Amino acid sequence: MSKVFDTSTAGTALEDKQRFWYRAIQSSVYELDISFGSTTDFGGMVENCVLGDVHWTRVKSAPLQYQRSSKHCDGRSPQILLCVPLVGQTEFEQFGRQISSPRGHFMLEHNDSPYRFSYKNHSDLWAIRIPEEMLRIRMRSPERFCAMNFDGRSGVARFLLDYLDAVAGNILSTTEPVRALIGRQLVDLLAAAIENDDRVLSAAGSTTKAAHLARIEQYLRKHLSDPDLSAQQVAAACGISVRYLHLLFEESGWTMARWIREHRLELAREMLRLDPGGGSISQIAYRLGFSDHAQFSKAFRKKFDCTPSDMAKRIARDR
Repeated sequence: MSKVFDTSTAGTALEDKQRFWYRAIQSSVYELDISFGSTTDFGGMVENCVLGDVHWTRVKSAPLQYQRSSKHCDGRSPQILLCVPLVGQTEFEQFGRQISSPRGHFMLEHNDSPYRFSYKNHSDLWAIRIPEEMLRIRMRSPERFCAMNFDGRSGVARFLLDYLDAVAGNILSTTEPVRALIGRQLVDLLAAAIENDDRVLSAAGSTTKAAHLARIEQYLRKHLSDPDLSAQQVAAACGISVRYLHLLFEESGWTMARWIREHRLELAREMLRLDPGGGSISQIAYRLGFSDHAQFSKAFRKKFDCTPSDMAKRIARDR
């Protein structure tokens, strides 16, 4: 990672350091209100790294409190923030839930809902910003898991924290395409760690509808490349009726057709970002189940406000 903000360069006056820290956090994470724990001194450092669509920030500082209020939440770029304490214990409150996360644990925050985040002692943590849609194509309703404390000392969650530790120690030696790949793998591991948490597994198993919907979405993800994917096929594979399948999607605020289209388009964008020269637009369209190139380009432009070829050119130019 590259060091970009350090209060040691901000002068000796406390007011200068605090003003400097406001700018550092706003530039590296997003806009927040900050309450400093000391009235006599403050020190902190921020390091940043971009992994494709994922932004990784390391924050070391003296005690303070961050608060994101409704004035900061505009809904334009919903993100999930993965917080991993390395030193100290963090306190977090969102959606009416209060949790504590010590070293060896992690938690999720949603940037488009008010929250309060603090630590009473010197802290060192990773704050990793992930576009909500990037996580949503891998798991259903990721916002459900915000303000939950996850134990990263065993199971898939341990793989995630070990992976993050390995990345942090070697990221400077990698190229931009490799970093984008790392970002994607990081999100894959995060989704797997959450979905394999005992509380999530038991909750999914205790609600029949939730269990059915999770099974349907898992099947759809595995078969997104099938251009003939149909409600009849999915319902038969999941052991339910077509009518019940449509009802489940209706109750979750989706239709199956829209779910498939949105997830295919998100995967198409990821493929372009990872390797803009890795294949023609037509090849990407067909690999993701679009039988018509023009239809794919039209849907892509409607969702992302640019054509897939324009996005590929822009990504290639910026590298």
